[in-house]
Amino acid sequence: MPWLTEADAITDLRNLLSDGPTDKLAYRKRVIGDANGTNLRFKTFEFRRVTNFTSDPSTSLGVFINGVRVDPTTGYTSDDRAVGEFVLNVTPPANTDYVEASYYVQWFLDSELTIFLKEATLWLTSAEDPTKVAPGLQPAVKYFAAQEAYHKLALRWAQKMSEVYKTEDAPADVKAVIDSYRNLAVDAKKKAVELRDQFYTRQGQALQPLFGTFQGQVNAIVPKR
Repeated sequence: MPWLTEADAITDLRNLLSDGPTDKLAYRKRVIGDANGTNLRFKTFEFRRVTNFTSDPSTSLGVFINGVRVDPTTGYTSDDRAVGEFVLNVTPPANTDYVEASYYVQWFLDSELTIFLKEATLWLTSAEDPTKVAPGLQPAVKYFAAQEAYHKLALRWAQKMSEVYKTEDAPADVKAVIDSYRNLAVDAKKKAVELRDQFYTRQGQALQPLFGTFQGQVNAIVPKR
């Protein structure tokens, strides 16, 4: 359907990226932080957490110590979802305790997706307003915006993990993660170009051989005498 508002375009791009509020679940993941009998400050690994540990009503989400869920109303001093850090208000976990968490994450803010869509629209139409894009060209805009998003993810992971996390907290194979996002970006760019060219070549119709008929005239044959 046409993008009547910028929010419509953002929703479509989120669907393509599978980046909705409940699309990416982290289930019972070990959190970052020392369980040493005194520490109460821990952190989830991902860049941006959606789930608020202090208010989410779901009994399957939150922080679990040895499999028991921390009470969302009394078990926390604070929870910073943008950073991923939370401070517990319980007996400090000992070094034999398992501190895990289940939560949803999202890759991008709406403001970031807006930038990707504007860049994609500019690439395709020399303007920046996605609501002015013809419906037939919206898929090309979405895939070009998606390749911008995947490049952003590759750049995030390319940052030296030691700048953010302790070495032992970083993923085992960061290069493989970066390469996977770069490959996704290449595929999305290729798809965007194909959809753009298809639209302008056949106005959205499937490509097929062109044919036609020629209306000619043959003069009457006069018999030889």
